[in-house]
Amino acid sequence: QSIQASCQNVLNPVHQCTRPAYIVVRYKSKQQCQNSNQRLEVVLNEHKQLLTDACRSCDIDICRSIDLLMQIVQYLTRQLSSTFLNENQALKIIEIGTQLFYSLLLVYNDKYNEYMQPLSEQLNSLYDTLGEIFVKSDPRQPQIILEYIVFNRANISRLIPYFNPNSLIASEKFIDIYKKLSKMFTFVEYKPYLLQMFRKFNVNQWFENPSNSNRRVTFIDALFNHFRSLIENYALAAKRNNPPGYDELPLIEQTNQLYDVSIGHMIQILNYSYPSQIGFLFRYIIESIQIMRKKQKIIQQQQHKTILPLEF
Repeated sequence: QSIQASCQNVLNPVHQCTRPAYIVVRYKSKQQCQNSNQRLEVVLNEHKQLLTDACRSCDIDICRSIDLLMQIVQYLTRQLSSTFLNENQALKIIEIGTQLFYSLLLVYNDKYNEYMQPLSEQLNSLYDTLGEIFVKSDPRQPQIILEYIVFNRANISRLIPYFNPNSLIASEKFIDIYKKLSKMFTFVEYKPYLLQMFRKFNVNQWFENPSNSNRRVTFIDALFNHFRSLIENYALAAKRNNPPGYDELPLIEQTNQLYDVSIGHMIQILNYSYPSQIGFLFRYIIESIQIMRKKQKIIQQQQHKTILPLEF
């Protein structure tokens, strides 16, 4: 900042300045203060915008639609709890509620959360009610959820809590779902979902079911094929970097966690005493270890560096 001063010289009183005299004052923290003020102004503007959006009324058509949907869900829930329904009628109502849930998923957009808080709460309440009462009760839901994920449709994360493979505990479809999940491993974007979904399989409960006694070897085969696919893709996961702004766990860490889950399933199987199958099981373990060692030797030869062996 410049301040104009009078022209005086104590040594020479008759001295005359050739131009105006100024005193220049420099504030060391001035730039820092200006930067702080600018940041504060940006934050204040953001808060003002948030308050404006929060107080903004939603479109009247959206509000009416939500109200009608809530009435429909309440009606379906009352019908489902009726004691006069037979099994086929109950399944039909469950199917209608499930279809309504998936239809809402396809059209839902995060921008709806910008409207008044009660509307957002009503939407979440609709999803919770439809998911807990209808989707969980639908015997086809594990297969339908997998298809929804494979086609990479909207709002997949809202589906994961309702994935329940144990609803197929007395069916060979339990194994089929496990196999299909394993094939999805090669799709990088599915990793966070796969980890949550594999953890939902109750292998103990499946083995305890007498109706599965003839299918245990088939499940062991599916489990070790899954483990082999993890081994074969481990090198790819180790080399891959996460894209910028990627918030999920690094791919290599997700792969390690999938290893842990599959090993946990192996341990559950080994806790059972089935003499006719133990030899089969250990043969697969040995073959898997051999494949793993061969893969590591190839990687070492290609990269000329030491890679620590994977161990159970």
